[in-house]
Amino acid sequence: MKYQRIFLLPFIILICRISQVQATKEEVAKGFDYFNQFLLGFRGTQFVPNIQDCSNYLEQTLYNFNTSMNFIGDPNYLWFDYTLNITRYISGSLADTYYLCAISLVQAGETSNARIKEFGSATDWTTAFIQNMLGNVIGFQKIYDKINLAIKDNNNREVYYQFGRIMNLLLDFHPIPDASFNQNDDKNNFMQDQLSKIFKSQTSQDWNFDEDVTDYKREDFKKLKIPMVQALNSFEMIYYSIYGFINSTIGFNDLNSTKCMDQLGIYYTNMTQTFIRELFGGKYALYVQDSTGFFRSVNPTVESCLWTTDIMIDSFEDYALTFLNPIRVLENIGYHLGLIYDRYFEIYTIFNDDYEPQAFQFVYLGNQMGKIFFNAFYPFIYPDVQIVYPEDPEN
Repeated sequence: MKYQRIFLLPFIILICRISQVQATKEEVAKGFDYFNQFLLGFRGTQFVPNIQDCSNYLEQTLYNFNTSMNFIGDPNYLWFDYTLNITRYISGSLADTYYLCAISLVQAGETSNARIKEFGSATDWTTAFIQNMLGNVIGFQKIYDKINLAIKDNNNREVYYQFGRIMNLLLDFHPIPDASFNQNDDKNNFMQDQLSKIFKSQTSQDWNFDEDVTDYKREDFKKLKIPMVQALNSFEMIYYSIYGFINSTIGFNDLNSTKCMDQLGIYYTNMTQTFIRELFGGKYALYVQDSTGFFRSVNPTVESCLWTTDIMIDSFEDYALTFLNPIRVLENIGYHLGLIYDRYFEIYTIFNDDYEPQAFQFVYLGNQMGKIFFNAFYPFIYPDVQIVYPEDPEN
């Protein structure tokens, strides 16, 4: 794992440098320009095809963020406007940038893994690394001279470009072909033997990269599994119970409320099942694709749920009329006593079953509780009872 991170080191250093720049447009543009020069010298797109797009989109996303935040403090904006303005930013510019940068990390990992697998052992990697350095001594010296000249000329763009070239020469190398040590060259054979003795003494076993990563994932999942499952089970019970309760009290006939609850259900499934399965299954590209969809759906989901909340508030205002009138509550209970008892018996049955409740049962539980609430507190309008006596035939 530690060798894999070497390939990401120059990217991390440059990104950290850019993150320290104050959020003025000129300084941010300068920081990204330096980073792009480094990528050009490093030939970054050769190893990570989307890294340049990631840089371009990230720069534009920072500008868009500053623009979307300009409305804060404007008295003409309400909290509703604040929320939707931010969610539009998340579903638009931020989602695009997230995809390109996240898929770039996946590509960097795949490239570094493929390169590492070319080496049979740590000894092979170290031997090739040293030979690469020795073979590029003249190239390093020429780049070093250009960096000194650029520093004297205060040409920072050239400095970052040349630094990228150094990292490319330093990290872009392949295993030493066996044929190169099969020639009748005593010096090469002697050097190979000595390096092997030195580095084999430091490494007791060859690499087994795939097995190490798999063991790490399994161990990490074991630590996470028990508390995670307990928390998710509790959330599942609460979510589906509330869903059933609301459905039986105010209903989900409105298009916005239906979209809101459906999308929340998708979020729950992704967070508790899909994303975990993809991450621990090593399907990182698929995870990036699905999680990008998560970001893109934030704005329409929040907008629908805000409208749903508004509908709920209006609906429960009707219930408030009954809350303030105990006589009406008693009248509702008396009028619907049979229905209330049936709902209570259904709930009692759910909690006394031996089998483990599933998601649909939580919905049913919330639905029965909501129906009790509906029968007891909804402001029903009962028709006036008129007693009609039969006419006296003698009159």
